[in-house]
Amino acid sequence: MLILDEVTSGLDPVGRKQLRSLLKDRQRQGATLFFSSHELSEVDMLCDRILLIHQGQLVEERVMCELKDDLRQFEIEFQGEFCLVGLTEHFTQLDTNKFRATFDAKSQLLEAVTRIQSTGGIVQDLISQEGNLEDYFINKVEQAA
Repeated sequence: MLILDEVTSGLDPVGRKQLRSLLKDRQRQGATLFFSSHELSEVDMLCDRILLIHQGQLVEERVMCELKDDLRQFEIEFQGEFCLVGLTEHFTQLDTNKFRATFDAKSQLLEAVTRIQSTGGIVQDLISQEGNLEDYFINKVEQAA
C-alpha cells in the first residue's frame, strides 16, 4: 500500500506523467494507492474508487467508472421535425427545423436517433461529453455544508 498526499504538487507536466506511469505500474503489480489530491484530473487518471471528504467528514464514496457514467451527457444535433417530446426537456432550436437536444443516458440518445430517422430527419452530429468532476465535487461539498 502506498499512502500519498498531494503527490503531484509542484511537478512539471513531464514529472507528473512519469510519476503517473510509475504509480500505474505499482497498481498493476497489486499495490493499493491511497492518496489525497485537489487535482481532480489526477484522481480521474489514477483512481478506481474515490472518497469525498469535506471538513473531515466522509461525504460520499463512489466507484470511479460508475461516477463517470453517471456524469456523462449525450447530445444530438439534427434537422427535421422535432419528435423528442417526452424524451428530453433539454433542447434548443438552432434554426428553422434544426435542433440540439441533451440526454443523461445513452439509451435516450439511441431512442432519439430512431425517432429522428423514422420521421425523415437528418442526424447532423452526435456528442458524448465527459462529466466535470470539479463541478460534481463542488456540488457535493455544498450539499454537505
